[in-house]
Amino acid sequence: MNKDWRKLKQSANGIPTNEALIPYILEVIKDGEETTNRVIINRVMDFLDIPDSVVNIKYPKYR
Repeated sequence: MNKDWRKLKQSANGIPTNEALIPYILEVIKDGEETTNRVIINRVMDFLDIPDSVVNIKYPKYR
């Protein structure tokens, strides 16, 4: 499994797309333990070693 987040499909802002992150989400929840969205997000960010500069990018607001 690729662990280089830069090789994932990204939005125009340089943020990995949700569809690109699905395999990594499944990887971090494969133990079946009940958890929260925030914990899953943190585990994926740690797994892929996504830098804070990318994590802190916000999607523009859409109507």
